[in-house]
Amino acid sequence: MNQRSIVVSAGLCFALITIGLSAAENKPGDKSWADKIKFSVEDRVRYEYKYDFDFDNNKDDHGDLLFNRLRLNCKIDFNEKNTFFVEGLDGRVYAHDITKPTQTDQFDLHQVYLNFQDLMSLPFDVKVGRQEMKYGKGRLIAAPTWANKITAFDGGILRFKKAGFYSDLFYGQYVPYEEAKFNHSSDDVSIKGIYCGYQESKDTAQYEAYYINNINVAGSNDVKRNTFGARMLVPLFMGLVSDLEGGYQFGDEGPKDVSAYALHADVSRVFADIVWKPKLTVEYNYASGDEDSTDGKINTFVPIYQTTHDPYGVMDFFRWQNMQELGCLLTLEPQKKLKVIQETHCFFLAETSDYWYASSGSKVKSTINSSAGSYTGTEISLVAKYDLAEYLKLEGGYAHFFTGSYLNDVGTDDDADWVYAQVVVKF
Repeated sequence: MNQRSIVVSAGLCFALITIGLSAAENKPGDKSWADKIKFSVEDRVRYEYKYDFDFDNNKDDHGDLLFNRLRLNCKIDFNEKNTFFVEGLDGRVYAHDITKPTQTDQFDLHQVYLNFQDLMSLPFDVKVGRQEMKYGKGRLIAAPTWANKITAFDGGILRFKKAGFYSDLFYGQYVPYEEAKFNHSSDDVSIKGIYCGYQESKDTAQYEAYYINNINVAGSNDVKRNTFGARMLVPLFMGLVSDLEGGYQFGDEGPKDVSAYALHADVSRVFADIVWKPKLTVEYNYASGDEDSTDGKINTFVPIYQTTHDPYGVMDFFRWQNMQELGCLLTLEPQKKLKVIQETHCFFLAETSDYWYASSGSKVKSTINSSAGSYTGTEISLVAKYDLAEYLKLEGGYAHFFTGSYLNDVGTDDDADWVYAQVVVKF
């Protein structure tokens, strides 16, 4: 199914339902059309200053960035279980003394979908159209909102839910952003699979398992990557909670076979009886890298359409790909509306025979030195979030990256700094 077919189908369904509902008389107690239609506007402005992100202080590449993203949407609740949603997005970036990121897209269609719950009084939901997809903790499929661009797919989801069990069958064609053009998808780049889980209640253990098939035949090498994985969120003792996840990938990229894996483990606890209600989390992440680029195998784990920014440090130097990470996160709530987050992350490459990959998938260093040390550095950060009002949220932070032996072995190893301030207005 191509993008035009999905959008046209969603439009026709919407038109038919609208006509049918308009022709029918409202029953006593039914909502009026004015109550069924809801509009929302969100405007976000963020200032960033980046210093030495190439780890070379001899180059004058420090500079400012200003991001602006506007989201407009409309939701129509035909009844309690059937809805129509449409959203447009406009993203702009202004840069000074620094390379401008590819985060600009003139106002375009971000989402348009129909959502039917308990279809025909059965425990099935159907969601079809252009939409965001998010699963688990977003380590493989997510719609991260930090960047101006938010991942979306043209496709559909069939969900079964009953007695704590849920299962999604999904298919989506990736929607790339095209500046000054209508964003359209292609079946050359797609995902499909199943994501299922069980949780008796919010306070009990959660178990999830998934299979994801990722296809990308738009480039010079055809990519056919399959991911099997599982996740557990388990309450332990003394208020401790553990989040565990592991995935294995196989398939092929061009003439090479794929065999890769990744692991996540963390333990956290909220000290609700202590002032400021601190939450302490200790985590470990591992994602395999390619051991030998000259053999017939690829051992690099790829996190497909993963979440970005928070999971592996706020400077976005890493993602779940050829990396090891030890982290400690402390969250404090000095006031009901104020949250302060301190993070420390120690990073290593899983294989120095492979590249260092940033959150976008780009290569932080364009060269490989197999004999280099694996320790890339330590990032420390402090972020504050304040809900000034229901419609106004403020956020700001600072981070410093202390470079390690790997950067010293491959070239320059000057530390990097980053600071930002953000305002979000939503009605």
